[in-house]
Amino acid sequence: MRASLLFWEQVLVGLAWFSFCLWVGFLFEAWWRQERVPGPLFFHSKVCLTLRGAIQRPGPYWIKAGKPVHGVLIRARPQRNADLSGIDPGERILKDRELTIPAFQCLKVEVRGEVLNQGVVVLPLQSSLSSLISLLELTQEADATLLSKARKLKDGEVIYIKKKLQPELLKNKAL
Repeated sequence: MRASLLFWEQVLVGLAWFSFCLWVGFLFEAWWRQERVPGPLFFHSKVCLTLRGAIQRPGPYWIKAGKPVHGVLIRARPQRNADLSGIDPGERILKDRELTIPAFQCLKVEVRGEVLNQGVVVLPLQSSLSSLISLLELTQEADATLLSKARKLKDGEVIYIKKKLQPELLKNKAL
């Protein structure tokens, strides 16, 4: 009886050792192929999401497999001109991936002074001051003749439209 018990103990130890070797082989093969496979709780797989483009902190971000893009986007800090319309923030990342965030192809100019609609105006890139003035509603006292209308605008620029000088002030300056 003792001999048969010893035999079954050896069989069980052999089966345990065989299953352990299979599991280690499975993990080694996944590592060798650079695949991230879901495993038991003690095996947390990580994936690399590389961000490029219109963000303040480009580069690789290591996250747990299955986490959404949203958390990484917050850490990467998109720029003001980042176009996030083509990105699903709830998309879960399951394998290494590279994501390029495009920039809007426009510029924003703030308009102040003798204008009825003051504020930020969005224009296409390479816009000139004359295209901006054509979009604005100027007051009757506005003097746009002093501005160089052929000049190209820059993103974030502030344009101030001045008042026309009154004729009596011009006469006093001439004296």
